[in-house]
Amino acid sequence: MQLGIYIDCAISDINGNGRDELVIAYRGLDGHPELLIANKGWGTRAFNAYARYLETDFTLTDDKSVAVTTGDFDGDGDDEIALAVESDESAGTYLAVYDVEDGSIVKKDSLLVPASYNSLVNRLDIASGDMDGDGNDEIVATTYYHRIDLIDVNATT
Repeated sequence: MQLGIYIDCAISDINGNGRDELVIAYRGLDGHPELLIANKGWGTRAFNAYARYLETDFTLTDDKSVAVTTGDFDGDGDDEIALAVESDESAGTYLAVYDVEDGSIVKKDSLLVPASYNSLVNRLDIASGDMDGDGNDEIVATTYYHRIDLIDVNATT
């Protein structure tokens, strides 16, 4: 399995089969972020590609990174995928949420989290958890210059 650069990963039962899959985000060779879901074959050490998604709405330059996490962001009982991508020109961080439907990765929503500091280096990481106790996971994004954002995908206000 050949992957690009700037790799991040998460583990989750993303397809609902009772076994965890490996969700990988990376900068593809064409400069676009790419998602790959891989599952482990029965009785083998090898991982098999389950689903791929090429995110063509964003392009990564050589000094930008990607981050991925999983969680039940919409409260349906199934985990979704969240992908964070550093934007060019310090605009902020692009965040997109994907679902897995019938073996395919489907984009559900995206937004731009504005940068809080004008920097050409805006390293990031994301994690998920039920931070407000409402039963749905939220996304926590950390970026350069000590900024932490809590993003509630299902917020109505």
